[in-house]
Amino acid sequence: MARGGWPGGRLKLLPLIKKHEEAVELDLMDRGIDYRDRFRPGGGESKLTLRRLLLIVDDLPLMGSRFGAARIDMDYYTTDQRLLMDVFHAFSGEPHPYKDLRERRLKEAAQEKRRRKVLEASRMRKRILKQRGR
Repeated sequence: MARGGWPGGRLKLLPLIKKHEEAVELDLMDRGIDYRDRFRPGGGESKLTLRRLLLIVDDLPLMGSRFGAARIDMDYYTTDQRLLMDVFHAFSGEPHPYKDLRERRLKEAAQEKRRRKVLEASRMRKRILKQRGR
């Protein structure tokens, strides 16, 4: 049975595979499987049928694969990289700068958007006051 709890439950992965196709291709490449075989007759050299693709993708770890990281909207780091970040944290007492890089970038982008909005509103106000003769 699929992780989804019923036979054929892995089919729910198809839209996610399509959405994160490059991540899936790279994860399969790490495992010596050519993703392009999916489109070849009989699954190509690696016999990558749709069923086999779904089995492999369903078994990819969330934290240890590009596809898994993309599914939960996290940055992908290899196990070695995650361990080194933890060692950095253990010795420095601070999280590694890359550990929350995505969150910091999103926060900075939101702040920049707000700043631009305030600036535009200020410019608009000045234009309106200038037109009214104040």
